[in-house]
Amino acid sequence: MHFNEMPADVIEEIKQYRSKYRIDESIHVDTYFIDPLLALNAAKQRNRVYCKHPTIDGLQVCYYRGELPEHGIENLVHVELHDFVDFLPYPNCGCLKRLKCPMIWKKS
Repeated sequence: MHFNEMPADVIEEIKQYRSKYRIDESIHVDTYFIDPLLALNAAKQRNRVYCKHPTIDGLQVCYYRGELPEHGIENLVHVELHDFVDFLPYPNCGCLKRLKCPMIWKKS
């Protein structure tokens, strides 16, 4: 079934449901993780991200630096920090929205 063949009431219901989403309220966005274990855990959740379309969303992409065991998780992408800037301009890399760093506490 093609999108144009879907009943109009179904399309309207989907549009109404999706219109409630706002990108600034979205919790999940494509993210670069400094800590590879945080990236692994986030990728395993298979979170969905808003794609600026009323009926289509996407799988969150989790980029990471460092080393992880072989995993085969499609939304977990290894990019070292020194390669990160060169990697971003590629059209297939999506739209990175967040950089996640572990907190560093200083003793006072």
